[in-house]
Amino acid sequence: MYFKKSIVYLVFILLFTFLVGGCAKDKVQPLTQDQVKQETQSEDHEGQKVSENTKQKDAAKNEKVEEKSSQEKATQEKSTSRTTQSQEKVEKSPEESSVKKEASSASTERKKSAASSQTKSENKTSTATAKASTKATSKEEPAVQKQQPVSTATVSITGYNSKTILSSTKVEIQKNDTVFDVTKRVLQARGIAYEKSGSGATLYIKGIAGTYEFDHGANSGWLAEKNGQSLSRSAGIEPVQKGDNIHWIYTHNYTKNGG
Repeated sequence: MYFKKSIVYLVFILLFTFLVGGCAKDKVQPLTQDQVKQETQSEDHEGQKVSENTKQKDAAKNEKVEEKSSQEKATQEKSTSRTTQSQEKVEKSPEESSVKKEASSASTERKKSAASSQTKSENKTSTATAKASTKATSKEEPAVQKQQPVSTATVSITGYNSKTILSSTKVEIQKNDTVFDVTKRVLQARGIAYEKSGSGATLYIKGIAGTYEFDHGANSGWLAEKNGQSLSRSAGIEPVQKGDNIHWIYTHNYTKNGG
């Protein structure tokens, strides 16, 4: 018990000592005029600093507000311009589509007209060609119908010892042909050699197919007959008509064969 009481007294003494010391420190001393001025000046300076800071903060806030408002205005203007442009595009798009439709329809009509004109020209060309071919055919047909039959004469050649050099062959005759003309034409066509002398009224056949005059006697040689009759004149001037029969004969003695 005594120990407990002593501890209580000790604690009480310590608390009292502490309180007395704190009061002694907290004694208020009167301020001097210089201290009052300094405190006033410091307060004024701090007030000025506070007011300046407040002003700066207010100015910064105002700037931020102005920036936000300008940004909002710019955003509004951009959105307005975009809306206007989209409206203009929407307004222009029907016009452009109508213009494109008109251009496409015009090009289609041009293509159709070009195709129709080409078809018409082709039809005209084919019609003209058909008409030309019809006219050409109609012109050619009368020519074929008017073609006259070919006039011919028959030529035959009998050599030495009644050897047949050329059997009866039809030869086309032309205007003013003579016995020699027709004979020469068939000999050249068959490749049979011959030799003559003179021309016209003095024409004389000396040899045919390698057989010549005087080869088989002094009176041997070539004679010509027309329709079975010996010629009374040279083969170079004796005329030939359609259907005549000309026969050349190699004779041993022309005086006996009417030469």
